[in-house]
Amino acid sequence: MYVRRSNSQGIFSLSDSLIYLDKGSGISFDTYFNTLAIRAWKQHTKVQDLSLFLSGRGRFLLRLGLHQQGPLHQWLSESEITLHGEEQRIDLESWPCLTDGLLYISLTAMEDNTVFSGGYYATKTPPEYKARLGIVITHYNRREYVLPAIQSLRRGVLEDPFLRGKVELIVVDNSQTLLAAETEGATLIPNHNLGCSGGTMRGLLHLEDSGRFTHCLFMDDDGACEPDSILRTYSFLSYSQTPKLAVAGGLLREIEPFRLTDVGGIFDGTCHGINPWLDARHVWALLKVEQQNAAPDFGGWWFFGFKLSDVSAYAFPFFVKGDDIAFSLHNHFDICTFNGVATWAPDFAYKAGPSTQYLDVRCHLALQLTSSSWTRAGICWWIYKRFINQLYSYLYASAASMSLALEHVSQGPRFWAENADMCNVFPQLASIPSDEKMAAHDRGHYPLQRFHRKRRAIYKLWRLLTLNGFLVPLWFFKKKWMLFQDKGFYGDTWAIFRYNKVYYEYQPLGLGFVAVHNKKRFFKELIIFLPRLFRFWLHFGKLRDEYRKAIPELTSRHFWEKKLSA
Repeated sequence: MYVRRSNSQGIFSLSDSLIYLDKGSGISFDTYFNTLAIRAWKQHTKVQDLSLFLSGRGRFLLRLGLHQQGPLHQWLSESEITLHGEEQRIDLESWPCLTDGLLYISLTAMEDNTVFSGGYYATKTPPEYKARLGIVITHYNRREYVLPAIQSLRRGVLEDPFLRGKVELIVVDNSQTLLAAETEGATLIPNHNLGCSGGTMRGLLHLEDSGRFTHCLFMDDDGACEPDSILRTYSFLSYSQTPKLAVAGGLLREIEPFRLTDVGGIFDGTCHGINPWLDARHVWALLKVEQQNAAPDFGGWWFFGFKLSDVSAYAFPFFVKGDDIAFSLHNHFDICTFNGVATWAPDFAYKAGPSTQYLDVRCHLALQLTSSSWTRAGICWWIYKRFINQLYSYLYASAASMSLALEHVSQGPRFWAENADMCNVFPQLASIPSDEKMAAHDRGHYPLQRFHRKRRAIYKLWRLLTLNGFLVPLWFFKKKWMLFQDKGFYGDTWAIFRYNKVYYEYQPLGLGFVAVHNKKRFFKELIIFLPRLFRFWLHFGKLRDEYRKAIPELTSRHFWEKKLSA
């Protein structure tokens, strides 16, 4: 992810941030965090020259390399350099001729006892803006994450010689549990809990009202990114000439730190990550990120930077989930992603449950009504499939929460205005009986089985006609075994057919729960859901008109000032 070595020689000192090399050993930086994304800089800036600054001790062979899609790898230049401890500058004369690809350097030690301590790219081209960046973090009852994040950002960003005085950290405390003494280096803003939507908008209003800032960067409260990601974002936004430009950070998997699960997203009625599940240790994956055949519609608020003057619409009051999508769509940002700008986070599938399913379904329905061309039939079929898959997976609480989301969205825009703080919604969610609680579970005496899909047409027909087994008598079920399923958003309904119990487990942590076939609960939830779906179908045209007319008010500065001051 950071550096490659050409052979087994060389010692990496993490505590000193040094690389010790003997004669003949080499290192290269064609990696996720150390390549330079040429396309992004050429397309969005007018940087006319580029130089390389290196520091260390000893004699090296320096090569400048270029990876591109299609053409073979190229060495652009080769020279021998001697480092004496202080920074040495090397002008990169090939920069004006480059258009795309990944630029990187390779170093080979020409003598024993050489030391490499680091480097960076720089330019003499003046920036477009004297940018002043405000980093906005929203916190709610995660002290064990936010306090170390503040310390890390203070050391790695706020005290960085290049960024000092140009970047400030604002922590919006929705739980009102942090003390000013604990958040040294940051501006602490206690806030009424209106979720991530309200916290980010409170921070955005603070930046606008202060008059000191030109740009904003939204981040998660664990601050789980490399400080260089912020430095690169600041530099890129300072040089940008593209109207409405925003920078979206990639999402790296916490338990698999090299796995890029998201690099910007597309919303076409549902959300799709661009180039998901890439292994960022490989150059071919880095080139896919660099090429970016599809332009993102939105970027996640785990890392999202933009110019304040480009904001014409504030967040939709989703509380959480979907606010970042709507913010991007309503402001029509030109979103850029590139290697080296990312943050780490847990899997969405691990966090999936009744409350997250509720939030996800209602945000999708609202966005489908306001920001997509989906028809009445398309939206109704989408929610029905989501709902029935939960029932078929024995996830009755998740199905009930989706049904509740449909009911709330059907109440029209007034629901969002009256429930921005979710105070009346949380008790309704809490009242839904649920067995979907992750724990170190005792599997009991059931032997676990994995499923091999049966693809015979008669098997599929049997499943469909019996509602995946809910019309089949229990004496047809496999009661001596328990089916094993990886924890996700729902189960494999083919596999679950005729199993009495399913064990869902998030294998990296060994946590899970058992879901049980329950005919009474199945039909109860189905009987509640179908009339709600029918009412939604019946009033669809009126609902769509009401939502689209309400968007300017619900995403206005006036709306948020009123809510945040209440």
